[in-house]
Amino acid sequence: MTHSSWIPVEFTVVIPMFLDGAGGRPEFRLPALRGAARFWFRTLAAPVFGDDFAAVARAEAEIFGAAAAEADDGGGYRGPSRIALRPRELPKPTTSARNASELKPGWLHLREDKPRPGIAYLLGPGLYKYPRALARTGYFSPGEQGTTAASGLFEVRADSTYAAEVFGICLWALAAFGGLGARTRRGFGGITFTGLDRLSASVGGDEPPHRGHPAIRRLHQLVAGRHTRPMPAVDAPPPRTYPEAPSWSRWTIRTATRQDSWTQILNDVGMKLREFRACVDRTKAPYNMTGIPPHRRWVTREYVEVVNPHLGLAPPAPSDFAIAGFGLPIVFAHGKVVDLVDGDDGDDKTLRRASPLWIRVLPGTGRTNTLLCHIFESKILPLEGQIVLKRGQTVIPPALHIDETIAYKTLTAFLDGLIPLSAAST
Repeated sequence: MTHSSWIPVEFTVVIPMFLDGAGGRPEFRLPALRGAARFWFRTLAAPVFGDDFAAVARAEAEIFGAAAAEADDGGGYRGPSRIALRPRELPKPTTSARNASELKPGWLHLREDKPRPGIAYLLGPGLYKYPRALARTGYFSPGEQGTTAASGLFEVRADSTYAAEVFGICLWALAAFGGLGARTRRGFGGITFTGLDRLSASVGGDEPPHRGHPAIRRLHQLVAGRHTRPMPAVDAPPPRTYPEAPSWSRWTIRTATRQDSWTQILNDVGMKLREFRACVDRTKAPYNMTGIPPHRRWVTREYVEVVNPHLGLAPPAPSDFAIAGFGLPIVFAHGKVVDLVDGDDGDDKTLRRASPLWIRVLPGTGRTNTLLCHIFESKILPLEGQIVLKRGQTVIPPALHIDETIAYKTLTAFLDGLIPLSAAST
């Protein structure tokens, strides 16, 4: 590929995509696409370099660019991205500012008066407004229920065949394992691309995504050859030792094919996740509570085994359920928040810990779709990070304890119940 070669790539939104742009209006922007592709390069190329994180950063900057302040003194690339993108036709969002019915799209409801509670749970309070509507005023539609799917066309130009092929594989990974916009890890923001095979032949075909997929191995081959590194081995995940193993060796992938629409699959997964998370019935022993409203009957085990004992509202109980396995912060009723803070410089800056669990629905033909879930295991806490319980802005000492072994065992237990190993690829 030369400087003058622009390669067209078409895309289609297949799961609702929530992207905020300027002024709060949803906007599909190509820099967001390139940023997501950059994430997947870093994720999939990392095994080539092992624990040499500076080398990963240099390889990443060579493709996606780096400011001078970000490049190290070891020969890292300083300059703009070697990938140029230009729009030909970008989609317009499904806006709802003046049309209340669009806040209640068909994919959110079983009937006009009954929402899909599993999808509502996956959307979360930031995107779902109780009892039956979306909280955002716009999104990009997948085109069900008689509407047209959001789609578009952009063009890619790279300054080398190496950069072009790497970028094509990263876009494939974005569509296969990730997405764009809010609640991406909970199944939303799904997208498909057409034309990536013009960037890399390895992304063609119908082979489902897995650790040894030809596209991933081709990326390893390209990057290893470019940086004179050995090819990483693709072995079955080792026995479940938590959590010190590198994330590549602990990348667990589960897939299951179903004859259902994406709405039904996500609704089922959301219901199972809600049941798994909020699994304590406070009307039963040992709590035996009475007079509580139905929506407060079921709570998480963190709440009754960690938060309430920490506040002195209940006797201490041995906990085998981990805080942080499903992300931080965790917001409870009455202003109680389990937070991750950076205590390194004394300002207690709030950090975020995204859940390592990804939920995806990959489109097939007709009503055949594939449920894909995966987990990259890595250290939960950053350097100097700590978990605290806050009531409002007041920290309730002492700091809470994280057991990463329990955190990942908890996530694996959810996957074991959702997609048994006998029906999964790992």
